[in-house]
Amino acid sequence: MPRCPKGTRRNPKTGKCESKPLTRGNAIKKTCSFSAHPCLKKDAVKVGDLRKDKTVVSLTPAFVSELVAEYNFTGMQILDMQPRLRALVFNPKFVGDFYEAVDANRLWVLSCQYGKDNMKGIKEHLLKEQARSLVSSVAKGYIAIEEI
Repeated sequence: MPRCPKGTRRNPKTGKCESKPLTRGNAIKKTCSFSAHPCLKKDAVKVGDLRKDKTVVSLTPAFVSELVAEYNFTGMQILDMQPRLRALVFNPKFVGDFYEAVDANRLWVLSCQYGKDNMKGIKEHLLKEQARSLVSSVAKGYIAIEEI
């Protein structure tokens, strides 16, 4: 007897190939495709839009304090680092050891999360990630505090 095609099995009573009955273990999971997602990829914020946008975002003192408190810095390091982090501005060309580059897919996800028209929210999110990357680099000893 020849084998049944993929996704089917032979019925022992009839000998015919039938599709497998769905159980919890072999149920097909529906995945979200780009075209089926309510936030279309073509409507996402582009990297060029980030560069052209003149909205200035900065870190809040509460976020900076929270971020610095996550690492074991001395009092002098904290006092030296906090004003530098507060003065940090969003840089679309930022490159860091602990920072994922801004690309179309990442901006699509952020556009869906914050909304295409909320450029300030997207920039704040990316700026917080940039600050976290810088603080992680200082904590690991890759860069000095003065390089922030």
